[in-house]
Amino acid sequence: MKSVPIELAPMVELDRLGALAFRDLSVFAHDEHRFVLPIAHFGQQQGFLPSPCRVILLDRHSDAVAPRGSRARSAIPQLRTTGFTSEDLLALTRDDLSGLDDDWLLAGMELGIFSDAVVFGVRETSTDFGLTAFNDHVGQRHSLWIESGLPGECFGFQGDLCDVARTDALQPLWDLLDWKIDREVTRFRSDAETVLVTIDLDAFAVDWEDFLFAWPVKVWEGRFLKSSSCGQDDAWSGKRFVRDLLSHSGMLALAREPRSCGGEDEMQRIFRDLDRFVFDGELGDLAI
Repeated sequence: MKSVPIELAPMVELDRLGALAFRDLSVFAHDEHRFVLPIAHFGQQQGFLPSPCRVILLDRHSDAVAPRGSRARSAIPQLRTTGFTSEDLLALTRDDLSGLDDDWLLAGMELGIFSDAVVFGVRETSTDFGLTAFNDHVGQRHSLWIESGLPGECFGFQGDLCDVARTDALQPLWDLLDWKIDREVTRFRSDAETVLVTIDLDAFAVDWEDFLFAWPVKVWEGRFLKSSSCGQDDAWSGKRFVRDLLSHSGMLALAREPRSCGGEDEMQRIFRDLDRFVFDGELGDLAI
């Protein structure tokens, strides 16, 4: 593993932060998803990410609940008005945001860290899928698209990443991704905005009856690795989509969330499979 930047050193003990790399991209692995906020803020301070930045998630949960606690609701407007340090943001995330890790995304928008977001792989039955647009407390407009399928499931027949028959309905998603279908060629735009990509490892966990466990290999093969022509010239898969997405990402954050993966052993298995199947072993040892 790489050394953790001094600015993020408090997170090593607080959230088991570790630094990895994928080619030239900075990669951070940590436990609780809400702590992606100080990671994103660090990336903006270092110039890796624009401020605010768009965020693309892979997650079983939308994490799009309005900030729950009264202290968070009162602190966020004040911090946005006065400005905040890394220490301020870390304290807010640790003390005031929900321990369920479900309100950090909208908190990031309210703080001015995030502009818009797309969440892939949400399995919550109570979620409103598709596009939501809203104004934050200073009047800035935000767009949030929640997608039930992971990228590999969004290709093929009537898939949301290739169904030109529903162009009008799907254009907001494609715009948020800088995704273009032109003359039957599907691709990211060459001038795509630099984004933050964050993957919750529980996106690759199976929740069945009383059991929560890592995807079997056959699920990886069927849902993420299998290529589909989707009626276009080039075959796409979940793996290809993620790797192409990372080519215009300024940073990748991996949220381990072992409790949502079925425990530490299942989480470690998910990480190893993600490294093997998507990153071809280039992420290396998680070493936590």
